[in-house]
Amino acid sequence: MPEDDARRRQLLKLVEQLSVLTALLKEILARDQTFESSQHTDETALATSQAASLSARLDSLEGDVLRRYFLAKSAAEINEARHLTNDIIEIRGGFGTTAKQIQINSAQISLTRAEFLVAFVLASHARTLDRLPSPRRVDGGPFLSVEEILREVDSLRAEEASLAGFWSNATFSNIHRTIWELRRKLLAVGANPNLIQSGPPGDGGYRFSTPPFNITIALT
Repeated sequence: MPEDDARRRQLLKLVEQLSVLTALLKEILARDQTFESSQHTDETALATSQAASLSARLDSLEGDVLRRYFLAKSAAEINEARHLTNDIIEIRGGFGTTAKQIQINSAQISLTRAEFLVAFVLASHARTLDRLPSPRRVDGGPFLSVEEILREVDSLRAEEASLAGFWSNATFSNIHRTIWELRRKLLAVGANPNLIQSGPPGDGGYRFSTPPFNITIALT
C-alpha cells in the first residue's frame, strides 16, 4: 500500500536521523570527558558516569524506534497472512500412482487425479511462499489465481509422462469444480472447509489456509 510505504520511509529516515544524532552526542560527550579529566578527577568520574548513562539512553531510544518499526512491519505481515485454520496437512501419492491421499489432522481422504494435482499445486505454493523446501517451486501472491493453477498444471503435464493427455483442455470451470469437490470431501470427514480459502472479492484465487510449516508433501 502507498501509505504503508510512505510510513516506512518516514520511520527509516527518523532512524537514520537518530543514528546521526547519537553519534554527534557521543562525540561531544567524549570531548567533554577529555576536557574535564584534565582538570578534576572527581568531576571526571561524574562526567563519565553521566556520559555512559546518556549514551545508554540514546542507544535505548534508537533501539526502541527500530523495535517499534519492525514490530509494526511484522504485525502487518502476520495480519495479511492470517490463516483460518491450524490444520496439519500431508499430501501423499504420485502423478502416475493409483494411491493419492490427503490427510487432514487424523482424517484421510482419497483423491482423484484432478484433486491431487490441485492440492499438490496449492501445497507447493504455500511452502514456496514461506521459503520452505518444496518438491516444486510455485510462485505467486498470497492466493494463487485460477490462471496460475492452470499454468502449473500445464507445466506438470509437459514434465510428467503419466499426465499426458490429462486435462489438456482444462478451463477455469475445471479448477472451481475441483475445489468444490475437495471442500465437499473435507466436510464429509468433519474437517474445516475453510482450509481451502478463497481470495478477497475482486482478487479471487485459492490457498491452503494453514501455516505452511503444517504442510507436508510426500511424492511417491
